[in-house]
Amino acid sequence: MFSSLSQRLQRGKDELSAYLNRNHVQSAGLQSNFRRSLPVESPLESYGKKGRDLLLSAQNLVSFISPTSKEGYSSKNEVSSSDLILRIENLETRNARLEAEIQEKNKLLHEQRLDIYRRREEEEDVREDLLKRCRVAEALRDEALDSFDEAISQLKFLERKFKDEALRADEELQRVQEESDNLLSSKQLAMEAMKSTLQREIEELKSKCAEHSLTIQKLQDESKKEEYEKLQKLSEDQAKQIESLRTELKKADNFYLSRAKFDARLREEAKKANEEKEALQSMVDSLKARENEQHGIMKKQIEYILDRVQGSLLDCIAVQDCDGKGLELVEMLRSENSKLTADLSALTDQLEGERRGLQGEASKNISMKREIEALRSDQSKLVLEKEAMSNKISSLEVEFNELRSNFSEVKYLADQRRKILESTLERLSMKATAEDKEEKARKEWEAEVVALQCDRQCLR
Repeated sequence: MFSSLSQRLQRGKDELSAYLNRNHVQSAGLQSNFRRSLPVESPLESYGKKGRDLLLSAQNLVSFISPTSKEGYSSKNEVSSSDLILRIENLETRNARLEAEIQEKNKLLHEQRLDIYRRREEEEDVREDLLKRCRVAEALRDEALDSFDEAISQLKFLERKFKDEALRADEELQRVQEESDNLLSSKQLAMEAMKSTLQREIEELKSKCAEHSLTIQKLQDESKKEEYEKLQKLSEDQAKQIESLRTELKKADNFYLSRAKFDARLREEAKKANEEKEALQSMVDSLKARENEQHGIMKKQIEYILDRVQGSLLDCIAVQDCDGKGLELVEMLRSENSKLTADLSALTDQLEGERRGLQGEASKNISMKREIEALRSDQSKLVLEKEAMSNKISSLEVEFNELRSNFSEVKYLADQRRKILESTLERLSMKATAEDKEEKARKEWEAEVVALQCDRQCLR
């Protein structure tokens, strides 16, 4: 584009110089043609010369025919002399008429000469004005040529600057693209590592849940139906937690997860965990209350049995059965007492085992809860890392947008300068055409002035 503009400027400069030279040659040709077209002698002067010649011939003829010479002639000569006199009179009248016409034409010629002098003075004034205008036009032409050269140099400078800016912008864009690719690759690696860790933890939780299900199966065989239903409900809740962890793992794959939803889900999970903790605590409290209640019932039964045994012994001692029935009753009571103590110890052992199993389940649930909290903390760390990466990517996007805006601004400035240069070129071309017209008018006026000078010389 810049090379085409410089070529157009050079071509306009060459055309301007050729046009000026051609106008100079044409003006010289017009001057020579005008000189050739001028008459050598004006018709008025030639006519007056003929009249003077006729007058001189008539005067010579009158002087030749004098009155002294008439006396020696014959009558034939007298007739011819009378004719000659008439002819001479006619010639004198004609000569007088010619002199009057010559005077009138001399007067007209004098007026024409005055008009020519006045026109010549006006033309000299116009010529001086045209010369001044020509000088101004030549100065403007030189200024336009200088501005053309300056515009060409400025266009070349802008072209180099624009190319340098474009190269720098391409390099910066490539650097930003490489950084964004590196960040995306590191983000993908971190997400894959997070997936692997979460999958491993889920597998561990599955194994723990399998062990928990086995213990629940054992407790189902050993304990009562209500505790089994509660533990089954707990296992279902844990399975739901595992499913929720799986959904969280799937949701962690989505990089643009909103923080508000994630915080709400964390609050819901914390609420559920607190509810589970309260449920486990209430179950433990209910089991402790039931154990204490069973111990109180067994204690009351044992006291009642001992009271009965003591009453029976007292009755036996009071009756003093000689047949040995009292001893048999004592033995029977002792055997019942031993059976009752064995049943009591077995029941206490069973209750103690159930309590220990429930405590183990509670400790397992607490450890699972701690693991879930650790996973949540890891997830929060990953979310923070994701936010940091997103902030870095947004900053890089801002820098890229700034570079793009700078590039567009440079392009806009280049376009504006190009438009300004084009407008200046158009204005200068219009000025050059106006100067050409003025130069042509000046050459025409100069040709007319030269022609008038030739007329004045001829008239002189």
